[in-house]
Amino acid sequence: MMKMKRMFTIFSAAVLSAGMLLPHTMTASAANEIADTLPYNLYFEPQRTLVSAEEVAAGDVVIPMPMYLYGSTANRIGAVSVKYSSSSDHVFFRHMVTGATVLDQETSYETSYGTLTTKYMPYCFGMVGPKGKYSNGSAMITTKEYACDPIYGSSLYSTGDGRVKFTASYKPSKTEDKISKEFICDVTLNEDGSGTYSFDYIDQTTYLTRTISAVLPRYDATLPEGEKVPDAANSLLWIPFSKGADFLGNTSNEFPLFQVDVVVEKDTPCGIYNISFNRDIDVITGADCQLIGANQEDYRMNLIDTSIAVGVESAVVTSVTKNNDAVYASHDTHVITGADFATQILADITFEDGSTQQNVDITNLVSCNGASPADLYKAAGDSHFFASDVPLCIGNIPVKRSDGSDLTQHILVGLKGDINFNGEIDTQDAFQILMYYSVKAVGQEPIFCEDPSDPYQEKLAFFMADIDTCSKNGTSEGEITMNDAFQVLMYTSYQALGSPVSWDSMMK
Repeated sequence: MMKMKRMFTIFSAAVLSAGMLLPHTMTASAANEIADTLPYNLYFEPQRTLVSAEEVAAGDVVIPMPMYLYGSTANRIGAVSVKYSSSSDHVFFRHMVTGATVLDQETSYETSYGTLTTKYMPYCFGMVGPKGKYSNGSAMITTKEYACDPIYGSSLYSTGDGRVKFTASYKPSKTEDKISKEFICDVTLNEDGSGTYSFDYIDQTTYLTRTISAVLPRYDATLPEGEKVPDAANSLLWIPFSKGADFLGNTSNEFPLFQVDVVVEKDTPCGIYNISFNRDIDVITGADCQLIGANQEDYRMNLIDTSIAVGVESAVVTSVTKNNDAVYASHDTHVITGADFATQILADITFEDGSTQQNVDITNLVSCNGASPADLYKAAGDSHFFASDVPLCIGNIPVKRSDGSDLTQHILVGLKGDINFNGEIDTQDAFQILMYYSVKAVGQEPIFCEDPSDPYQEKLAFFMADIDTCSKNGTSEGEITMNDAFQVLMYTSYQALGSPVSWDSMMK
């Protein structure tokens, strides 16, 4: 019970901001122990990152944006807190879809579990029970999609005439029973488009009457009567039933953590608009973005931001700090972005309206024309590995160097466990790993590829062989051990038995 209290305390501020009240007996606790594992990647993946000036002139542009959590599936997760924000009021968020969201009808999804049919949106911590029945497995999913009053946590509804209302129960005095009351509040429109409302309430500790005010972001006074009042849709708190939850699927990012719509409002000026995770840390409530294990350990997270470009016509690089190559496994379906391999990419941008911006950071914006490692591996065909320079783009607009050539990134993609690049994972691959380990154990310099067709192929083979530590995401910090060979043998054994195991479940 004490561990559960500790978990709730860490996220108490996030819960309160979403309009849910936790028991006042829960007190602050010491920081959780940091788990010694590879970090998880928390990242946005908007369906597109480029919007034309013509589109925003015609009206609001809505872009669905799933959010994913990628890392080891061997760990059970006890809680997740996420907060994020936009760099401009022109770009905001609406319509969050979580594992608790009921869809209009049952929908079938093809997954690593087979066909899954559910009326909920499948998400990364859902569960599949007997007879393929899906459950969202969550005790609480709290978001800021819709506004709640700051005292009782009740949902706000429009009255249809520029006011808001909510219903709450409270005790008028210490000796009286609880009553239920409908509060109706006038809303004052502010210059920034927000609305402010106030109401009187009775403090349930002192029973004195107090007044409180609250702000509604982007308030719409024409909202029809009975409609819920939207909030900022910029945070989520998830806590599972029981002792944590497992990931649903063979990879942690087979399903999103949740999805939110990015709205680029009508007449948004041409420019680059950043969407960033909040990185604030409070000594009482912990980090705005936090991943807690089932045993209360903190899991490290890489927070990978994104950007939306409006009206970009051309981009010319002025400065690049990046790795020579980027290494991936073929089962990775996330869209490759500059954040994977670059510290910083700056460019001079020309926009469709003729305006320009110099030295704009486009690191989180560029991609390989929307390709994922899985896409590139599939394109490699019979060679069974991908190794090539890939042009970088903003949407479908090539990023150029000052000499007019394309800015490219050398990308390596292989099949995890396939050390000899024959497209199969078998005992021969395990034998090669053992040989590599043995040669190194006697003080010699081992290699996987005797005559590589690409100078970086040896690095790719190392990455494919380093099952548990994943070469620390492609760097030289990884280590090839007998355990890697054992895991390849285990993988092939499970495959032979018809019970596939996930590589991600073997990651540390």
